[in-house]
Amino acid sequence: MARLFSAAADLATSSRKPFTVRTLVEAAGVSRSAFYTHFTDLDDFASAFLAQNLSEIRTTITTGSEPSSREAIARGGYELLVGHLVAHFEMYRSALAIDAMRAAYERFVASYAIEVFESAVAGTRNDASVNPRVTAIHTAGGVASVLVAWLLGTIDLSDDEIVDQLVALTPRWLATPPAAPHEVQKETP
Repeated sequence: MARLFSAAADLATSSRKPFTVRTLVEAAGVSRSAFYTHFTDLDDFASAFLAQNLSEIRTTITTGSEPSSREAIARGGYELLVGHLVAHFEMYRSALAIDAMRAAYERFVASYAIEVFESAVAGTRNDASVNPRVTAIHTAGGVASVLVAWLLGTIDLSDDEIVDQLVALTPRWLATPPAAPHEVQKETP
């Protein structure tokens, strides 16, 4: 798998050919059967590639300097995500053209929801009636829908404009840092 992921990254920066299983396996120096041992199709490959990169993006965000707010965390994450999608545009556009795209979309939302929950939602102060996992899935689904529409050309915005929109759509309570323990007001009975 590492050779395929590496080849996908190389193709994104060096090739003007359409992104197909054939161009991928040729660039990776592996057989088509090796590809199909790990993935069912290009859609499945793109999902796995994105999931790996989401994990790397999360690591980059969480090991970087301490941002001043959750909004700064969201902006940094969206900038990295959009940058990744732009760098690998042809592969994701090709995967989106496949009829089975719904499965990849659902895997993306599930994977991204975990990232949202682990990096932002858990521990935030939000309305007690809002389930953090439901919030993470809702947020991930909205982000995924916007990014898919942008990749397909339905939304005509620059990279920076799409990041600005995603940050603006981030729920305020999610973008607000939680109160420090000494700031929490206890109710008196």
